[in-house]
Amino acid sequence: MRKFILFLGVAMALVGCNGGKCDIAVKIANFDSEEGYAYITDMWNNRAVIDSAQVVNGGEMFFKQVKSAPTFAQIVMKSGRPVTYLFIEDGTITIEGDAAEESIKVSGTPANDAFEGMMSKSQEYMAEYRSAVYAGDKAKAAEVEAAFDAMQNEYFESNKGNVFGLFMLKQLSYSEPSVK
Repeated sequence: MRKFILFLGVAMALVGCNGGKCDIAVKIANFDSEEGYAYITDMWNNRAVIDSAQVVNGGEMFFKQVKSAPTFAQIVMKSGRPVTYLFIEDGTITIEGDAAEESIKVSGTPANDAFEGMMSKSQEYMAEYRSAVYAGDKAKAAEVEAAFDAMQNEYFESNKGNVFGLFMLKQLSYSEPSVK
């Protein structure tokens, strides 16, 4: 059954590989841009470089008409220093934030919006889980863990039609014995 589910995930990704285009606008305050160039690397393809852009005005980058199959990617500086993760898919992706506060948000497409939503909820669950563990409340910790697992499954179910759904399938296949 697991092989069948993985096959469906791969098939879903291939259907989405339409070679579409996306534009990515990045504006990050307090960003040290001395390195000059940033690169989008494909996390599912040995970090192959998808595109590059010059960093201007201390933290602005514009990647125009990025041509790629939908994928999970990372923006890195010339030195390899990571900036943020994102999902490449058709549409306009906006990346904004403050490097000093480490508060970078990616939005504008279904996969990126879902990822940001899940990460926000995950932080809430992690804080609640830590509190329960530190308080020695094993029952509460187990309850929070179960709620976290259910949340991950919900994000998978509601994103089967985009690249974030494939990302979630991969994550769940590593941790869940029974991906639904």
